[in-house]
Amino acid sequence: MSTPVLLRFADLERLGIVRNRQQLANLVKEHGFPTGWLLSPNARVWDEPEIGAWLERRRGRPLAASDALTTA
Repeated sequence: MSTPVLLRFADLERLGIVRNRQQLANLVKEHGFPTGWLLSPNARVWDEPEIGAWLERRRGRPLAASDALTTA
């Protein structure tokens, strides 16, 4: 069994997916971004393949007005 690759919030920032926690909350609420899960009481993580799948679903979608607000 291989060790899963887990991403923290800082990794999402480094990858250019989010810039702040409010943007992350908007992506979860309005765009189906994975909520991740708590590794410990203060550490939320995301599975790398789950993030990759979300990005693939977003690829090629027309940019909606609400998207422009969350990515600006």
